[in-house]
Amino acid sequence: MATMAPQSTVVMTSATPAQSDKIRNYRKIIYGLAVTEIVLGSLSMLLGVVITAVGGSGRSSTYYSSYSGYTYRYTYRSFSVGEGLWCGIWILVAGSIGVPASRTQDKACLINCHMGFAITAAIFAFIQGITSSTMAALYGSSLLMGLSSFLAFVGFASFVICIVSACYCCPLYTAFTGAPNCCGNCCCDSGTVQQPVGQQTVYVQQPNTQVQYQQTQIPPQGVQQQYVVQHHP
Repeated sequence: MATMAPQSTVVMTSATPAQSDKIRNYRKIIYGLAVTEIVLGSLSMLLGVVITAVGGSGRSSTYYSSYSGYTYRYTYRSFSVGEGLWCGIWILVAGSIGVPASRTQDKACLINCHMGFAITAAIFAFIQGITSSTMAALYGSSLLMGLSSFLAFVGFASFVICIVSACYCCPLYTAFTGAPNCCGNCCCDSGTVQQPVGQQTVYVQQPNTQVQYQQTQIPPQGVQQQYVVQHHP
């Protein structure tokens, strides 16, 4: 009986090219959206500072109307609520987290963190757009009306950008980690990320295993063959 040298099975893993291209595309998209969020957040805060400085002390507006032979005068004072500051900071933070999240190699938690901040920033951006639109209609100064209208536009644009950025976080996370959903095993898992890979099975012959054959004659029962297997380290 012949004893064959044992074989070892080695599983070699290699990244799937299509999967790598998908991850690369998601990274580029989220990076571009994150940079846009940084720009819009900074612009919102800058406009908030300017509007607060110009109209922070309040602006009086007077309107006249006539009814039944009488003339009525309406005077009210409008104040800036600083929506560009306390709303723009959320947009800026979301973009600041999105940049490292799009480049991370082993911190999948950053992707989910950016998604959470992007959703929160979208809410505040929508509030900024509504508040600035309302204040633009109340300001009596054409300068404040123009600045508030532009701030409202920035707020609504930030709302759309943050929503799109949050939507791309989930496919990036699942493609990056191979998890079935956005949360995976743990939303705050900071360990090494195992990317989806293809598998290839390779059979390797042990190089240090030798088979020697030795014959022994035992009369009168005939010839008996004996096989001795020696393993050399």
